Amino acid sequence: MRRLRRQRGYTVLVVLALAGALASSVVYVWSAPRDDELARERRTTAALAAARDALLGRAATDDTRPGSLPCPDRDNDGDADGSFGNCPVYVGRLPWRTLGLPDLRDGWGERLWYVLSSAFRDNASGGVLNSDTPGAYTVKDAGDNVLAADAPALVIAPGLVVGSQSREGQNALSAAMYLDGENADGDATYATGPASPAFNDRIMILGREDLFRAVTARVAKAVLIGLETYRAAHGYYPAANPYSSGSPAYLCDPDTYQGRIPQTMSLSTPSSGCAAHANWSTGLPELPAWFFGNYWHLLTHYAVARVCADTSVAAQSMCATDAYDASGTSFPGSAPLSIAGVSGNVGVLVIVSGPGRAGQARPCTDAVQCLEDPANSDGDAVYVKPSRSPGSNDHMAVTCATASPCPAVP
Repeated sequence: MRRLRRQRGYTVLVVLALAGALASSVVYVWSAPRDDELARERRTTAALAAARDALLGRAATDDTRPGSLPCPDRDNDGDADGSFGNCPVYVGRLPWRTLGLPDLRDGWGERLWYVLSSAFRDNASGGVLNSDTPGAYTVKDAGDNVLAADAPALVIAPGLVVGSQSREGQNALSAAMYLDGENADGDATYATGPASPAFNDRIMILGREDLFRAVTARVAKAVLIGLETYRAAHGYYPAANPYSSGSPAYLCDPDTYQGRIPQTMSLSTPSSGCAAHANWSTGLPELPAWFFGNYWHLLTHYAVARVCADTSVAAQSMCATDAYDASGTSFPGSAPLSIAGVSGNVGVLVIVSGPGRAGQARPCTDAVQCLEDPANSDGDAVYVKPSRSPGSNDHMAVTCATASPCPAVP
C-alpha cells in the first residue's frame, strides 16, 4: 500500500511537471507573437526617426539651398536620383545612402518609401525656397481629420504585403505594391490610421514647422556671421532697409535701424541709399547667395544700435567697447538695444521668421507680420527672447559689445 501511494505521488508530480511545461509552451505560443509585434514596431519607429533626423539635418546644412531635400531613389540602390534640376520621381525609396544612413528597414524588413514636394528639391529650378514655401502633401487620419495640410515630405514604412500586392521582380519598384489604400493612388493626399488586413502603412510627416525650426536657426547664424564679417572689413554694420521700402532694390536707409537686412547700399540714385556705406562684397560676399536669392531678407527682422551703423571713427570705437549709452551723452540718439533679462548691451540682432501664423501677411510688410512676440514688433529698442510655444516660431541671434558679451540666445 505504501509503495502504491508512493507511485501515485510520483505520477502526480510527473503530471504536474507536464502540465507546467504545457502551460509554459502555451504562454510562449500566445505571448511570442505579441512580443514579436512590439519588436517590429520598435524597429519601424527607430527607422522612421533616423530618417526624419537625417532629412532635417540635410535641410539645415545644405550650402546652396537651405531647406531643400534630396530627390527620392527610384531604382532602390540607396542613392538620390535626378539631374538638371528635376527629380525623375517624387515618390520613391528613401535615399539612405545619399543621407549617410545605414540601409534602414522597417519591422518587416522593408526599405522605407519617401515622398518629396517638388518645390523642396535641391535645385533653384524649384523656385524660391524659404519658410513661406508650402509643401504639397495633405495627410489625414482614419476619421478624415487633417493632420498636415502642406507637408514638404513624408517617409513611409510599408509593412507587410496586404491584399493583392506582389513585390517580386519589377514590382519591387512599384509604390502601389508597397503603399496601401489612399497612399497608393499617386495624388497629393495621404492617409494614416490603425493597422488592418487592408492597411498597415506607418507615416512620418516632415512638416514645415519641424523642417524650418532647424533651417531658421541656420539662417540666423549665417546672417550674423555675414554682418560680423562686414563690420570687421568696414568698422560698422549696415543700416536697415525700412519695411516701407521694397523691391526691386531693398535699399539701405541711413536713418533706419530696425527693419530688414538691406540688399542694396551705396546708391546715389535713388537717393535713399546709404551712400557712405560700403557695398556687400561681390567676389566673396558676406551673405551667401541663397539669402537674397530665396528672399530670406523678407523674413528676417534686423535691428542695429545707431552708433554701430555710423561710419565715423569715433562711433566705431564706441561700438567695439561700450557704445550703448542710454542717456545719449556720449553719442546722442544712440538708441541702445537690449534684450530683457539677457543684456542691455546689444549691438545688432536678427530674428528669422518661421512659417506664417494665422493673420500674418507674407512677405512681411511690417514687424508684426514677421514676429509673434509683441515686445519684438512694437518698434522700440527693447526685445525679448522669442517664446517657445506653438504660437511662436521665430529664431534670434545677437552680438553684444566685446566689453559685455551676450549670453546664449535663445
